[in-house]
Amino acid sequence: MLEFVLANIAMLSAGVALFLVAHSLPRVGESETEPKWFLERWVTLEFPEKLDGAFNSFAGKFLRKLRVVILKFDNAVSGTLKRFKSENGNGKSLDFKEMMGDKGGGEAKDEDEGKRKKSK
Repeated sequence: MLEFVLANIAMLSAGVALFLVAHSLPRVGESETEPKWFLERWVTLEFPEKLDGAFNSFAGKFLRKLRVVILKFDNAVSGTLKRFKSENGNGKSLDFKEMMGDKGGGEAKDEDEGKRKKSK
């Protein structure tokens, strides 16, 4: 179903582009008349170009401001993480077993340290 919808959109876009190209070609033997149809008048005006320029200007400013907001948010999150890390023992990460109150984890560390000292 998605392929059908996408194919229809692609064909419609190609048709509109072909229509615009065909209308912009010069005609031989016809006098220059004022376009009567709304779309013809709209295409020949400078309004689409002005609208595009205004949109590009707005999008550029908006995206720059959005980038600044995202960077401020990133800095706030980084500062919060650093503060949590420093509150948890001067930069040392906490062991989950220690947080849950498991005393076995600490004894295993003591045995490992004893083995390391004996091997040296």
